[in-house]
Amino acid sequence: MAMVVKNPDVTHVENGPGESNIPAYQVPLIQKQVVRKLDWNLMPLILALYLVSFLDRSNIGNAQTAGMSKALNLSDSQYQWLLTIFYIPYITFEWMALMWKLVPPHWWAFCTVLVWGIASTLQAAAQNWASLMVCRFMLAVAEAGYAPGIPYLLSFFYLRNEIGLRCGIFLSAAPLATCFAGALAFGITSGHSALENWRLLFLVEGLPTVILAFVAFYIMPDSPEKARFLNDEEKEAARARAIRQVGTEGAERVGHLNYKEIGLALMDVKNWITALMYFSCNVSFSSLPVFLPTILTGMHFTSIDAQGLAAPPYFLSFMICILSTWIADQTQQRGLMIIGLSVIGGTGYIILATVSSTAIRYFAIYLAAAGIFPAISNILPWVLNNQGTDTKRGTGMALLQMVGQCGPLLGTRLYPQNEGPYYTKGMSVCAAFMFFNAFLALVLRSLLQRENKKFEVVERLAGQATGGDEKGANFAIENEDSFGYSLTLFIMATAHKSGNPASDDSNLVPFEKAVEVKLVEGTKDTFSATLTSDWCNIANIGFGGICVSLILAASRAYFATTHPLRSQPDPIHVTAQFLSAVPAGRLTIQVQPEKLGRSYSVVRVSLRTATAICTIAFVTQGNLATESGPNFETPKFELPNRAKCKEVISKVFATANPATKRCRIFCPPGGETPFWTPDLGRHRRDQWARLTDDDSRWDLLSLACIADWIPAMPLNYGYDNDMMGFLKMYGHSTISLTMEIKKDPKGAQWLLQRAVMNAAKNGRFDLDVKIIDEDGDLVASVCQVNKLIPLRRAAL
Repeated sequence: MAMVVKNPDVTHVENGPGESNIPAYQVPLIQKQVVRKLDWNLMPLILALYLVSFLDRSNIGNAQTAGMSKALNLSDSQYQWLLTIFYIPYITFEWMALMWKLVPPHWWAFCTVLVWGIASTLQAAAQNWASLMVCRFMLAVAEAGYAPGIPYLLSFFYLRNEIGLRCGIFLSAAPLATCFAGALAFGITSGHSALENWRLLFLVEGLPTVILAFVAFYIMPDSPEKARFLNDEEKEAARARAIRQVGTEGAERVGHLNYKEIGLALMDVKNWITALMYFSCNVSFSSLPVFLPTILTGMHFTSIDAQGLAAPPYFLSFMICILSTWIADQTQQRGLMIIGLSVIGGTGYIILATVSSTAIRYFAIYLAAAGIFPAISNILPWVLNNQGTDTKRGTGMALLQMVGQCGPLLGTRLYPQNEGPYYTKGMSVCAAFMFFNAFLALVLRSLLQRENKKFEVVERLAGQATGGDEKGANFAIENEDSFGYSLTLFIMATAHKSGNPASDDSNLVPFEKAVEVKLVEGTKDTFSATLTSDWCNIANIGFGGICVSLILAASRAYFATTHPLRSQPDPIHVTAQFLSAVPAGRLTIQVQPEKLGRSYSVVRVSLRTATAICTIAFVTQGNLATESGPNFETPKFELPNRAKCKEVISKVFATANPATKRCRIFCPPGGETPFWTPDLGRHRRDQWARLTDDDSRWDLLSLACIADWIPAMPLNYGYDNDMMGFLKMYGHSTISLTMEIKKDPKGAQWLLQRAVMNAAKNGRFDLDVKIIDEDGDLVASVCQVNKLIPLRRAAL
């Protein structure tokens, strides 16, 4: 049970050195405020720039309908090349998506937008095919530096569970621009100005882009903490969000690349599958906006009516882009969403290829538009969320764009004038690629499911898997009075090589070093730590106990550096929830105050890797040396006799698991198994623990480590005295852990762990552990919730 602190004397975070006076309860509100301001300041700019980007690249189709080819005496082949020339440099310069990481974003946005705005506007002055080709080429070079890298840029500002919807909003500008283009072109070309309608179209749609380049230079932030529209408190919250995302501040993420990670990303088959998916979508994505007015004209609409009728299908697509990405974020089923959208788009193209009725063909355009654009809107966040670092995300996006943008080379040549008005071949090819996209999405989804299953095995081995259904193993637990406690003497090596036969590795990292945390520069609540492999299991995943020790170390360091005058150095209660496995490597630990009081304070601590939050804990800090209050006399615990224990060396785990090199196990005579525990009194056990180094003694951090370091009692069930019993046995993974500390163990050489497995049903069991010193005093009380894992599955 968590400790309730009555009459708190302080309800807000007090000012410390460089500390703002933020009420603790407002911290989540500030985080939401940061996201809201990003949505209202950054997203409209990015949306507007992509809208004019798509408008400027695709308005050549509207110009064609307005008489461009006739005015310049262009052949059908020359017009086809005007479409194709755009995609050659657009593909060649896709690598510039990485420039968002190397160049300050406000400068990069200014340069790219200004160049393509000028190129787009100059098309109005073209006098021949060659001048249009030059303008289209420069337009493509500049646009290749903007749009392909925007989802990558968004990953600098939004967390993984936020970016899907934002990508959908960003990419929805494509159908919105097409919708707007049709309506705008209708308005421009229906007039009778002194300037030719197609020239006026390029001029009216190009000049706003030039103006927006200067707007982008002023508004575009280089990182969240440098955003003009955030105040100091919000910038601090944004910096913490960046650290939670990748372990570094947002400003530090710009200016460099990790070339090793570029190679790893290029060898990742997932990136190649998504690149092929993007290629498939782009065959249709590029051709529909350009040729739709021509297709509608072939349905016996006038050219002016065709411009107007092109708008409604894209408005529907705009709405579905946003809705589908939001649903995919909520359901975490982006693959299924892409499959469904691709089938809808493919169906629309089949109808266009096979039906002659004007009404049905116009309805099919709605289906095609509703499938193509939203499918792409879901592909891009799928790429971002499947990569762990900024460099790998950027490389994945660059590869996606370089391969995917080859699609328009095919798509823009599928509708030659001599195949109108039905364009059966072009429609059939687009339909085939949309169904191929659905197939690729199914393949990638299956691949990710297989990798996730492998990761679940790692979580089982880690002892930190969570979730699962309520169908599982049930054990009949012996009555509490049926057997006496089975005795195990447990000795943990934490420092140097000794005579312990199970501890033969001279390179073991000392416990003090293993739980060392360092304050991240520029912060007051974020710490870094390194989990070494010799504090992990055979899958190189950290045990729950060492994770709790790191959490308490960060909590103590936070109070020592940020609130030293409170004199609350001791964690007295912790509740930890294990969300995912903690692999060996660099970790980030963030401490957030929930309530600061005179006697006790409560903080929320999150432990994470660069890609995910692994453990969340609430820690109550106090002072065990000075706390006072009523005391009631209770009986001391009876202690087992250590001298009667017999050492047992595990035949299975002694060499397989790095952590067992730190252990010596002593059991009472008789009943030993080749595994962790004897088969007598299999649901409960006493075990003595001490640090192997004779000069070492227990403290609060090492106490937290052994709170979860209990030999798995489920191993006692199913064993039938031969090694094949392994197939019938169960291990366990810790779902949650609560520890109430009653006494500082500092100076104690021996501690007794008294563990009882109360009930094992439906694949879960609870474990009560009392940690007692040699005087019979209760040092800590621990309650665990664990998930039963068949060893035959964990071993696969």
